[in-house]
Amino acid sequence: MHNKEISSLQKENNELKQKIKELELKYNNLEQKFFIFEKEFGKEIEYKKLFSNNRSKICETEEEIEFLKQMLPDKKLNLLYRATEHGDSVGEFHSRCDNKGENIVFYKTTKNKKFGGHSCKSWKSSGGWNNDNDDPNFFLFNLTTKKQYKPNDNYFKNHSSLYSHSSYGPILGPDCNWIGVVNGSGTILGNGYGYEHSNIQHMNINNSGYEFTGESSFTCAEVEIYQVIQ
Repeated sequence: MHNKEISSLQKENNELKQKIKELELKYNNLEQKFFIFEKEFGKEIEYKKLFSNNRSKICETEEEIEFLKQMLPDKKLNLLYRATEHGDSVGEFHSRCDNKGENIVFYKTTKNKKFGGHSCKSWKSSGGWNNDNDDPNFFLFNLTTKKQYKPNDNYFKNHSSLYSHSSYGPILGPDCNWIGVVNGSGTILGNGYGYEHSNIQHMNINNSGYEFTGESSFTCAEVEIYQVIQ
């Protein structure tokens, strides 16, 4: 075989090796893209299993979703109210959320603190504290730290879980130790300041201090309320 032919074959061989490398690189890129797509598709399925009609803008990450599913196993959430979407007036909150039964509330502050609570009782426009001592599945949660707080055994002997008032946003907690949007400005975001008591009694919160917001008053950046369904 002439040197010229050998040189030509070596060149072809090198070109083939280069093409193989390029194909391997493309394959690896496609495999990576497929892995990302599969992961995102799986996340989307999980979101749809939990949020029936509208994904949360507060409970968003995989860790937050998993924490929520642990608190509400085998449940679906139907969006009733989102302040930035439906309007932040207290009246809009009540028109969309009153008398809807079991629900979960998400708050997000302007300092990115995320927390909320779950109740089997309906929101109303009057009546104050629902002193019927019958909300055994009530709990508060800190979405930022992934902690859930359930009432202790003495909670419902003298305390309630929701406070309903036509001028107030959603208020959760035992009587005078509450957390929520409570001022009478008629709004929930911006000027609709919320307050957290330093010691929310009867909820098995070990530390005294501001467990959810880190301070006594806060400003909501977003509030969402979902109806809890099977």
